[in-house]
Formats: sequence, structure tokens, C-alpha cells
Amino acid sequence: MRLDVERIPDRAYYADLTVTTLPRLRILVGTVSASHVERTRDNLIADGNDDFGLVINLAGGQTAASRGRALDQGAGDACLVSGSDGFELTRPQAGALLALCVPRSALTALAPQAEDLLLRPIPGDNAALQLLRQYLAVLSTNGVAASPELRHAIVTHVHDLVALAVGAGRDGAEVARARGLTAARLHALKTEVLACLDQPDLSLAEVAGRHNITPRHARRLFEMEGTSFSDFVLNHRLARAHRMLSDPAQRARSVASIALDCGFGDISYFNRSFRQAYGATPSDVRASSE
Repeated sequence: MRLDVERIPDRAYYADLTVTTLPRLRILVGTVSASHVERTRDNLIADGNDDFGLVINLAGGQTAASRGRALDQGAGDACLVSGSDGFELTRPQAGALLALCVPRSALTALAPQAEDLLLRPIPGDNAALQLLRQYLAVLSTNGVAASPELRHAIVTHVHDLVALAVGAGRDGAEVARARGLTAARLHALKTEVLACLDQPDLSLAEVAGRHNITPRHARRLFEMEGTSFSDFVLNHRLARAHRMLSDPAQRARSVASIALDCGFGDISYFNRSFRQAYGATPSDVRASSE
């Protein structure tokens, strides 16, 4: 998608942006100085790209304009723009952004009225927008799956969340909630759990509450992947303990200390679970790494 970029007079221009290209999805994220960006009719004629773009202003202030209307965006706010209509993005100061380019056919299949939603303000506290950002953060941390099947699933989930954020139609919303919203919520729950593995009293109710869903709903999300909350927590605690016991840098620490750091409050339970999972005691694993 071609864009004309102009620097603000008397301001140095810089941009540090990363673009990830997937089938039917492009993700751009990074920081940029004060600037004026415009998508013109000549740009459209040159590239023929009529994708929709979801522009999320991550930091700083930004004004988006299209079809004779303007929208001021604060940090976290988003809006939908169209490559076929032309648009402008103006930053008086440096900031950060996240932009997604989605094919017109993909978005209109879920949100048939997408053309009427251009430049509609999407506040930063929009639930689908927050889940979308969390989902993309997980992808950024873990990398994009190499398998074509998984890549297709990721792109579909992102399309679903974009549609829900901008305003999917009734039928499209049902499909998007069943696919993308479910996947994003499960990703968010898993990320929360992995960040809190060292807490012995970590509970399903606590994690669900932080994500504004019921424990029953959270339990069903884990069950849809053929596991349970407790099994997910246990398996990852054991895996963390195994990595630490195999790490020469951790050799001076006692097995009990490592178990406690991995969230096990009962050392006997840790030893039994570890042996059942790996067919060896924690001491055996440590000795084999020496």
C-alpha cells in the first residue's frame, strides 16, 4: 500500500517499523516521529490495493482523516481506514502505532457494513481490540508458526478480532466469537498463567476474574484444547523445574528451592509429579546434566 510521507517542518524525521507479512494479513508496528502520512488517489491507481486498515495509535496523539471527516486519537484508540478511499494520518509529536492490513473480502464477509464504519472511533478499552492486541503480542513474543495450517488459523483469528472491534454483523459476530474471540481469550489466559507460575495459590477463579470472564467459561476454554486449568499449570511448572534442574547455572540451588520457585508448595507432591512426568527423580535429572 503506497503512502506519501511528509515530515513536519523543523522536525527531524525517523521511523522504526517492523512489517510482518502473512497470507491475507500484514502487520506493521513501531515508532515514528512527527509526520503527515497520506494515501492519495494516485497511490491507489499505482498499486490497486483496496485493503482495509485497522490503525491503532499506541502512544502519542494522532489525527486520522478520510471522506472529509477527522478523528483525534489518544493512546490506545483505533479506527478503520480504507485503501480505496484515501486517508491521512497526522502526528504532531513522536509516537507509536500498530496497523493491520486486511483484504476487503475478508472483512466484509464478517462485517458487511465495513464501508460505513470508516473512521468510527474505537476506544482503547474496546474488549475485542484489547484481546487483539494481546493476541498479537503473543505472536510477537513467540513468533509466527511455520505450519501453513497454523498460519491460516492465526490469520483467521486476527480477521475475526478486527471484525469484532470495528463492528461485525450479527452472523459475522457469531462466527468471529466462536473462532477468533475464543482463541484470543485462551491465549490471554495462558499468558497470564505462565507469568504467574511461581504463585502457589494461583487459581482459576483469580485468573478468570482478571480477564472479566467466569471460572466456568475459563474452564471450558482449556477443555476445548483437551486439557484442564490444573493440568496446564502443573505441566508447565514441571517443565520449568526440569529446565532449571538441567541448567548448570542453577546447580548450587537445592531441589526444594527450585520447586518453590516453580510454584510448588508441597515438595513431596512435586517429587511424585516430577517422577510420573519424566520417569526420573529431580536428583536424577540434575545428575544427568553434570
